[in-house]
Amino acid sequence: MEKHNTKWFNIECVPHCFKFPQEERPGDAPIPICNKIPVIDLGKSQKNETIKQLLQAGQEFGFFQVINHGIPENVATQTLSTFEEFFNNMTDEEKVHVASRKGWIFTGSQEEVKNGVHLWRDNIKHPCHPLEKCMQSWPDKPATYREVVGRYVAEIRMLSLTILELICQGLGIESGYFNEQSEVQLLSANNYPACPDPSLTLGILKHFDPSLITIIYQGNVSGLQVLVDGKWMCVEAVPNAFVVNIGNQLEIISNGKLRSVEHRAVTNSKEARTSIAIFVNPTPNSIVEPAKVLLNDSNPPLYKSILYKDFINASKAFGAHTDRKRQPDTDLLFPKVWDFAEIKEKLLLVEAEWMDKLPGSNISLRKLYYRFGRARAYEKFKEEFVSEENGRKHAPSLLQYAYLGQ
Repeated sequence: MEKHNTKWFNIECVPHCFKFPQEERPGDAPIPICNKIPVIDLGKSQKNETIKQLLQAGQEFGFFQVINHGIPENVATQTLSTFEEFFNNMTDEEKVHVASRKGWIFTGSQEEVKNGVHLWRDNIKHPCHPLEKCMQSWPDKPATYREVVGRYVAEIRMLSLTILELICQGLGIESGYFNEQSEVQLLSANNYPACPDPSLTLGILKHFDPSLITIIYQGNVSGLQVLVDGKWMCVEAVPNAFVVNIGNQLEIISNGKLRSVEHRAVTNSKEARTSIAIFVNPTPNSIVEPAKVLLNDSNPPLYKSILYKDFINASKAFGAHTDRKRQPDTDLLFPKVWDFAEIKEKLLLVEAEWMDKLPGSNISLRKLYYRFGRARAYEKFKEEFVSEENGRKHAPSLLQYAYLGQ
């Protein structure tokens, strides 16, 4: 006898509890594919060119995609199918009941995320390190779950080391810097059912990742959106490609040369979408700080040092609420200031001082801040507005004051 399995999303209109406030909704306007986000061929023999592309993508967009990455296509597609089976064949009640006795977390659509509004998704999270031990607590249905997902995690680990090593070489950081200081700590798989009105809902709120890098497989259905120059843009679903985004920790280690950027997930009305995100993080006892080789008098540290586990504990980074503004004690990681409103007066003061020093420069740190984020605005300010004779030597102290609260 077939088991009756009522699904929460088999409805004709979006319930009020899923409708986000007007200012947070995706809206009806079509969001274009961002053709600027590079698709990087890791199989090319020109290693230096690959490194250049990775760094440029990390600096400009905080996102890129990789192809010819060495992971067999069937490993990714079988894993995606396994998660689709997991989400489709179990009721929400069963998932919560089993997860309460096992080492994984199922989050259904009933979770309140912001002011009573729910996300249009189901989600499973579980730890992945050490792999052999963690696998014993993963779901045992479907029957192939542990074998298939375990193989996928092992492959992603190798890919992550390849990408991080190339980034090390590009930044000038010693080879192997991340080999012992990074782990595939967490897997998060999402199922976004087809939605009657995607303009009202969100799959995931806008957020920054607390990782070194995050590696995402989104199959053939797009839904990931990235903030590019203040506008939301879609990340194309490229066949057999992995999306890689720069996390907070790598932004810190690179001292702002690479950017962690906001992104979100939206739904669509035609078909369900499943995605798999692997978070590659520092080890819990790692001290996360700008790499010393990157620092000098003209490039002072933009971030404080912190134990990664302290950041996780203070910010609840892997909790249900991924919006950075909801994370408590972010001063532990981002010194003293983060939101634009908090530093507006300081920016205005610095602008006024530099207008006196450089008449006619038409400087706007505020515009730079909005466009590039704190660390990149600092770099852009030095590159574009500070002349050698008029005080490049003073720029670090002034910008530290504005951006670091010093």
